[in-house]
Amino acid sequence: MYQVLKAPVKHPGWSGVLNATSERDKCMQFAHMTNHIIGSEDCLYLNVLVPQQKELNGKLAVMIFIHGGAFNYNGWSVKRYSPDYLVDENVIVVAINYRLNALGFLNLDIDECPGNMGLKDQQLAIKWVKSNIAAFGGDANNITIFGVSAGSASVHYHTISPQSTGLFQKAIMQSGCAFNPWVLNENHRATAFKLANNLGCLSSDPKEIVKCLKNVSAIDLVKETEFKDETNFMDYKFVPSIESDVISNPFLPAHPKTLAISTIPIPVIIGLTDMEGIVALTEDRVSLFSDDHHITDEISKLFRNRYSTETISACHADEMYYLFRGNLSGLPKPNSPEHEMCKMMSKMWTNFAKTGDPNSPDLSFKWINTTVSDLKYLSIDRNRTRMIQGMINNNRFRFWKELSESIV
Repeated sequence: MYQVLKAPVKHPGWSGVLNATSERDKCMQFAHMTNHIIGSEDCLYLNVLVPQQKELNGKLAVMIFIHGGAFNYNGWSVKRYSPDYLVDENVIVVAINYRLNALGFLNLDIDECPGNMGLKDQQLAIKWVKSNIAAFGGDANNITIFGVSAGSASVHYHTISPQSTGLFQKAIMQSGCAFNPWVLNENHRATAFKLANNLGCLSSDPKEIVKCLKNVSAIDLVKETEFKDETNFMDYKFVPSIESDVISNPFLPAHPKTLAISTIPIPVIIGLTDMEGIVALTEDRVSLFSDDHHITDEISKLFRNRYSTETISACHADEMYYLFRGNLSGLPKPNSPEHEMCKMMSKMWTNFAKTGDPNSPDLSFKWINTTVSDLKYLSIDRNRTRMIQGMINNNRFRFWKELSESIV
């Protein structure tokens, strides 16, 4: 249950029958396409999607999906993330919402505003699933959490947080992890005070600031969370942060790299798309540079006769359209390469959720575990899906490693 700027608490329950047949609002956020605030503060709901005509015997594997959106945008919607492909493989899919932007990640280093409320929303939802999924036919001891982008980073956070230990058995991380620089604000206190100052809460006492902020409408608070570094595409301020040692039951008590050292190992799939970064590209090279400061004309002189080329590849989060059916992507034609890719990826993801092994006899290849001493990865590429020896983007890794060593 939602608490303003605080960790969530378990819902006290209800009398009678709860009507849970309609989709609820997304969590409150700024919509760039319309320049309006959308969603609701009352948004901590989850959606349970069960295979049709299956006995509720408590034996189905469970997959909990955490949506992406830089911890500031999006939410689950059947129009965007319909899990037909996955559910058809005889698993239960649970999709959750969580608080975003300052409502979910403002951190003043006190229990009244501890930070990481959005991650704690996710955690409470996972606890609810573990306690109640048997009533829907799910196996509470066979839960996989998975997500994309910020949802993937969230999954990684849960694998290293002491508070989430034992809540799930497997994890899938798609295009994001807790070590990405854009998923951790290490200057969260300055961010919080800047937001408070912009909203007229001028005290230097965090508790007084919280009292003041509670008199500010949620809409005004969300509007003010849009400040960011104009030169950095991924510089979001209201994201996870390390919690103070005075916080009760901290979700993130230390830096992710420190917490990862003592993580209890579980089966994990982690991956990325071929060209993650092209999601940030513009049609023309020059448009990468802002004209707000009247520099585009000067910059364009540097790019004369260097024409932009067409870029065709898989960018950030593109794999979602092979796992979820949405209105934007439409339905692939039967027996088309896209349809076959949907079936193949759904089969691997659900096999992993069921048994911890993505392989099955009907796949034409074998996905082999990687180890520190024998690095390898699966390249998923239509009819050329195959294992490749070595590290992903090994040449780039070697370049930066050699460069850093030469500087030191």
